[in-house]
Amino acid sequence: MNFLFSHVAQFSQTATGVLGALLFLAYGVSIAPAQQVVVDITSAPPPLRFIPNEDKAQLDVARDGKARTRLSLELAEARLQQAEKLTNERKYDRAATEIGVYQALVEDSFRFLNSAGAEQKRFRSLYKRLELTLRAHDARVQALRRATPAVYGNNIQTTSEALRRVRTNALNAFFGEGTISDSVDEPEDSKDTDSAAPSGDSSSLTSNKDQ
Repeated sequence: MNFLFSHVAQFSQTATGVLGALLFLAYGVSIAPAQQVVVDITSAPPPLRFIPNEDKAQLDVARDGKARTRLSLELAEARLQQAEKLTNERKYDRAATEIGVYQALVEDSFRFLNSAGAEQKRFRSLYKRLELTLRAHDARVQALRRATPAVYGNNIQTTSEALRRVRTNALNAFFGEGTISDSVDEPEDSKDTDSAAPSGDSSSLTSNKDQ
């Protein structure tokens, strides 16, 4: 009898322990959502806009306007391709770095042409090449934005807006309209970039051959 009572008591203690453990787990699950810390990141930090030393060394050697513009666009194309590749691989941080370098190269190419001063007319065809290249690039940058998580999307959109400012300035320089600012960080003009060309001369943008 004592033996039976001992086993019954032991079973009772075990059942009480299991029940207590289940109640503890249920209580922990019920309060867990209240203890979760949610970090809301609306956008990634903007990428640094800089020209790497190896690219800068190549640009410093190419003093001729035509050669330097061609090299700038080739280097920018390489960075854009790399950004596309990294985006396809979902390496978004590294892709953002490439986009920062790409934007810096594009802006530098315009600043170089605009610093020519009296030689600006001689660079007319180079402004045309710059604008046409960036027009094609902008479609690819927009495709990158659509393929990138929203946390990085604002930065890519900023790059797209920078391209359109450079295009607007390049068009103005090509058609010899107004004063061309060397600042490519100003807010984008409200009117559409493609409508900046006068209607009477619009065909000359694509018909003139590079000098």
